[in-house]
Amino acid sequence: QSVASQIVPYQPATEADMDVMKGWLLQHIPTLKPHDSQTYAHNLCMLGFDPECVTQCELRFDDLSFMKMLHQRYLFREITGQEHPWDV
Repeated sequence: QSVASQIVPYQPATEADMDVMKGWLLQHIPTLKPHDSQTYAHNLCMLGFDPECVTQCELRFDDLSFMKMLHQRYLFREITGQEHPWDV
């Protein structure tokens, strides 16, 4: 069996995935407005971000460019433990 036949095609985020992501976001930024949490959850799912996966440490600051700047800085620091590049 070839490697290509073993690759699982991309599956769009389900409503349950979005709810999990929104809940995770609200744990980190509890003051998020509903529209922001929906937008952020959608974009993080599109990135393939999974809050339970060790690969979240691979997140780059520019990956969060869809967020409002202060949310972007805060979440980046929460996830990676690093300051965003402009503060370094």
